[in-house]
Amino acid sequence: MGEMKRAIAWEDGQRSRYASMVVIAAANHRRGASGPRRHQHTEPTDRERRCRQHRTRPPDLEGGVGAVDCTKQPMNDPPRAEAERLAATTFNARRERIIREFGEERYKVINRVAHSGNAAGYLPALIRWAVDRLKQTISAQADAYIDAFNAYGLPCDDAAEKNLWSTSIQSAAGSISNVRGDRSVTRNHLGAGAPWHLDIEREMHTAVKEGIARMQMQRATALNARKEAPVGHTITVHGQNPRVNINSVDNSVNVVRQDSQFSELRKAIESSVSDGIKRATILERLAELERAPDKKSGAERYAAFMAVVADHMTVILPFLPLLHDHIAKLFGG
Repeated sequence: MGEMKRAIAWEDGQRSRYASMVVIAAANHRRGASGPRRHQHTEPTDRERRCRQHRTRPPDLEGGVGAVDCTKQPMNDPPRAEAERLAATTFNARRERIIREFGEERYKVINRVAHSGNAAGYLPALIRWAVDRLKQTISAQADAYIDAFNAYGLPCDDAAEKNLWSTSIQSAAGSISNVRGDRSVTRNHLGAGAPWHLDIEREMHTAVKEGIARMQMQRATALNARKEAPVGHTITVHGQNPRVNINSVDNSVNVVRQDSQFSELRKAIESSVSDGIKRATILERLAELERAPDKKSGAERYAAFMAVVADHMTVILPFLPLLHDHIAKLFGG
C-alpha cells in the first residue's frame, strides 16, 4: 500500500510539473499561427508555473484557452455533492488498480524491447503503453461519474464534463513527462525535437470525447425518465414491495427476499469468473457491500466492489439496478 501511495504521489507530481508546459506550448503555438512573436519568451520559474496552474486549468487543446476553475463544483445541492464524492471514491479505487497493473506492464514492455536489441523501439513501445493507460484512466473516471449519478438518479452535468477534461489533460501531461523521462529514452537520446507527444494528446482527446458522449447519453436518459414520470396523485409508500389498495382491504402477506437478488448476483459471479482468487475477492467485496450499515461505508464498499469487478462488467451489468437501489437506500433515497 505504501508503494501504491508513492506511485500515485509521483504521478500527481509529474502531471503538475508538466501541466504548465502544456500551457506554454499551446500559447507559443497560437502566437506562431498568428504571426511572429514580438519578443523572446523566457522559461518561467517553478513558482510562476505553480501560480499559473492554480489560476487556470490548461487549455483544452480543442481551440480555446480554458480559464475555468474546475475545482468549483455546484456543491450547494446535497445529492449532487454526494454523487460527486461517490464518483471520486470510485475513480480513485479504479485508478489505483490501473496504476498497479500498468506499472507491471511497463517492465514487460521495456524487457521485450531490450530482448529485441532494437534501442529505437523503446519510444514507440512506451508511447503505446502510455496511451493505453491514459485511455483506461479517462474511461474509468467517466464510468465513475455515470455510476455515481445513476445511483442518485441525477443526470451528469457540465461540471462533471469539465472535471473530466481537466483531469484528463493533467493525466496526458503526466504520461508525456513519464515517457520523456524514462531512462531507456534519455539514455538512447530518443525523440529529441520530434512531436511524438502529439500522439498521446490526440488519443486523450478521443478518449475524453467518448467518455463525454457516454455521460451525455446518461444525462438524456435521466432527463427523459423524469419527463415520462406519470403525473397524478402523489402517494407515498414505505417498505419493501409496498402495495396501494383503493376501496379494498389488503389481506396479502408481504414476504421480501432481497437477499435472493444478491444470491443471483453471486451465482452469476461464481459461474462467470474463472480465476479462483479473483472470484473469491469479488464475492468478498460483494458481501461487505451487502452488509454496509450506513451511507459512508456503503459508498466506500461500493467503490471497492466496482474496482475489483471492473474486468467483468458484462456479468455485473444486469444487476446494476439492484446495486444502485441498495446504495440509494443507504442514503435515504
